[in-house]
Amino acid sequence: MNKKTILAGLMFILMINIAYSLEFYKGTVNVNSIDANLTIGEELEVAAEYTFIGNEKVNLDFFNFPEDAVVMYDGVNYGKKFDLEINGDAIVTVSYTEQLNEEDFKTASFNPNVYFNGNLNTKRINSTSINLDIPYKIISASNIPIEIVYGKRNNYLWKSNDVYASRLSFSWNTQDIDLLIKREYPNMDEFLEGAFTLTTTLTNKGNPIDNMVLVTSFMPSDFEVISPKKDFETIIDGNDVRVEWKKEIPYFDSGETLQFEYKLKINDAAASVVLRPLNAYVDGSLVAVTNKLEFFSEESIIEQNTRGDIADREFEKRNDIGRVLNKEPMEPTLRVPKIGENLDGKEVFIFEGKKYVYVEKSLLDATEAEGKKELPLLSIRSIVLIVLFLIISLIILYFKLFRKKPDHKIIKYIQLRLEEGYTQSQITEYLLKLNIDKKKIEECFVIAKKEMKYREMR
Repeated sequence: MNKKTILAGLMFILMINIAYSLEFYKGTVNVNSIDANLTIGEELEVAAEYTFIGNEKVNLDFFNFPEDAVVMYDGVNYGKKFDLEINGDAIVTVSYTEQLNEEDFKTASFNPNVYFNGNLNTKRINSTSINLDIPYKIISASNIPIEIVYGKRNNYLWKSNDVYASRLSFSWNTQDIDLLIKREYPNMDEFLEGAFTLTTTLTNKGNPIDNMVLVTSFMPSDFEVISPKKDFETIIDGNDVRVEWKKEIPYFDSGETLQFEYKLKINDAAASVVLRPLNAYVDGSLVAVTNKLEFFSEESIIEQNTRGDIADREFEKRNDIGRVLNKEPMEPTLRVPKIGENLDGKEVFIFEGKKYVYVEKSLLDATEAEGKKELPLLSIRSIVLIVLFLIISLIILYFKLFRKKPDHKIIKYIQLRLEEGYTQSQITEYLLKLNIDKKKIEECFVIAKKEMKYREMR
């Protein structure tokens, strides 16, 4: 086997693998429901029940779970990957444990995705239920729980319907720390004055705390620091440029309440800006996270609604958003809210002549709709186009590298003999006696005649 054959084989395998990676499962089987219980102790213990529906044989691969996961169907442990004949419905149970990191701040996750015949399933899951039993309060989670029950052990419940399977991640701290952190937001008068004060109040509801640090930040383009400027520092870490507020608390007694204030001004009245969450650390370990504060300009909200509610041709006519807001009549969905009126449950304020609305959004709520996101069709199309371009490029490269190049010595010989008056049959007969392939001779004749004709035209 020569080098060209090996390279051609490798290229073929590469193209097959690329095409395979873009495949989705197209059969009839789907996950109808997932019911999972997560228990935090010395380890993470997971017990989940999958209900599959459909009518065909399918290969199931619980690829996200540990190698020693127990995957049971009809009383038999099949392991992570096995074939299952489904006629109507089938219940598969999964159980496993995972080690937790040794630090005080811990994270864990549960990813329920399953491969069907080696591919992801594009169908939605009818219902999911995940219950977390943990002896601590969680600091953050990728989805917001619909129910929380506190006790000696705390229970968090996530439920959703008609969703794609998505990873649930959460974090907690094992230190005996119970903090109440509250950030108070600006009132209407401060907005009207063009600057506002943020007040952070901390209450220690647990044991005394040593070496606590509070940190929050924002983009320098979003806010201007009015006072006290000494509490802020501009941090440049590669592409991350931020203004950081940090407060060190050497000792925080049990039952004590502390309060901190600073004054900011929004730089761009037409933009939506974010004050990032406030993080509390003890001995360098994260123990609490507050909500983030988002300021949405009323103008930005209108712009989003305009693009969503008006046909493209209408939006092109109104290419200046200022015209939409100030000069042209608006549809009811685009009307400007009045002062004090609720806009989707958020109170509206005026700031430098612009209407603003603020909303407190918890980290627990950061990806509430994550499970309901549609598959990224645009991204898939882009990937397909890139792969097609790659395949075409490889094909072109293949022909350039491996296509038999014409024998210029034979072509030159043919041209000389034709110019001397020999016929094609005479030249062919002579070349055949030299054990040259007849097809190769014919190809060389075609090239030789084309070159001669081209020279005559010049």
